Amino acid sequence: MMANRLILFLLIAGLAASKSVGSRQTEPHDSLRVDVSNLSGWTQVNPQPYYISSQVDIQCVAPKPVDYERVRKQNPHASTYITVFVNAAGSFAMFANPPQRFPKGTVIVKRKFDQSSQNGTPILSTIMIKRDAGYNPEAGDWEFAVVSGDGKNVEAQGKLENCMGCHASRRETDFVFRSYLPTKSRSK
Repeated sequence: MMANRLILFLLIAGLAASKSVGSRQTEPHDSLRVDVSNLSGWTQVNPQPYYISSQVDIQCVAPKPVDYERVRKQNPHASTYITVFVNAAGSFAMFANPPQRFPKGTVIVKRKFDQSSQNGTPILSTIMIKRDAGYNPEAGDWEFAVVSGDGKNVEAQGKLENCMGCHASRRETDFVFRSYLPTKSRSK
């Protein structure tokens, strides 16, 4: 538990070294220091785990673990259940209808689980951190990060092309997917 907190603190502080996961990266930003290993006090956005399907799910044969590994290299959210958390800075914007821009300091954490790990350790977590205007204008000034499920390894951090490419389709919602919001909270 202490190791997870330390790793995630270093991630958010921008002090951890990172390696590429098929994405261009830049140096992490280091102005926001927050420990995301303890999300008590944060807002859990979706009350039930939300399933994100992929092409693997509609194959004519039962998918194998290697199939999921392959598809998750392109989209870390594919074929997973997610539970999303937002810190106090971004809570109002997350539920705003119509959607509004998230304020600087917003942190969104998506914990990902596969079928077998829904009540245990996530298979990975992805993090979005809203930075100063001008940090990453191509993606709404968001910094992206991917952390191993056990919190011990920062797999990628910075202006990740893989993340930016997908989130670009959500410019109107400040680059944040909101399909996991409870139905009554979703924007029209």
